[in-house]
Amino acid sequence: MRNYHLRKLFYFGCQNTQRPFLDFITNIQNKADILKSYKDQ
Repeated sequence: MRNYHLRKLFYFGCQNTQRPFLDFITNIQNKADILKSYKDQ
């Protein structure tokens, strides 16, 4: 839940100015989510 809030903050704060950075953060978090769900199985 905290990560979602953080992601929303990044999205609204850096929507136009730092789009590549936002994509980078989202990409890392997506990978972390995939790894976590894989580990939980």
